[in-house]
Amino acid sequence: MHLPLGGCRNILDINDQVSSLRTDYCIRLWEHIDCGGRSMDIPPPGVVDLGPRGFNDITTSVSDCSSGNAGSGSNCGPGNGITLI
Repeated sequence: MHLPLGGCRNILDINDQVSSLRTDYCIRLWEHIDCGGRSMDIPPPGVVDLGPRGFNDITTSVSDCSSGNAGSGSNCGPGNGITLI
């Protein structure tokens, strides 16, 4: 599944099913809808396996690293899209 980014995107079609991803830009994965709950920043080129990072099959929404409800301090810039696997 390919998603354009810009703000928060709920991914209810594949809720709690993302186990890996590819990205050309830094993206933030979120545990709950509307970019809430725990989050994890994923820099390019992405992650083959989210299991060892404690985020396997729990992603419900995504944003670029400069969006969402997380605190500031990320060095990641805005992204154009990601591919969820």
